[in-house]
Amino acid sequence: RAEGDEALLHLANDSEFGLSSAIFSRDTSRALALAQRVESGICHINGPTVHDEAQMPFGGVKASGYGSFGSRTAIDQFTQLRWVTLQNGPRHYPI
Repeated sequence: RAEGDEALLHLANDSEFGLSSAIFSRDTSRALALAQRVESGICHINGPTVHDEAQMPFGGVKASGYGSFGSRTAIDQFTQLRWVTLQNGPRHYPI
């Protein structure tokens, strides 16, 4: 337990894990400001930490998870963009 935003943020961020977090508050502007400073992959305001939607990226920070998955972010996390060319036959160089 802690009192005050700074003490609560310190307590929340003083962990090697950071998969998901939740902030409950009547003041949504304050909650949004805190959510920007919480070190977690996901932060839900006025909702549970366990919430997953297939079209949304899901992943943690620090020692939580193994990258983001779900949605298009999975492509970036689990693949590497490469450029591969194939020359079929001789190429004409104008010089």
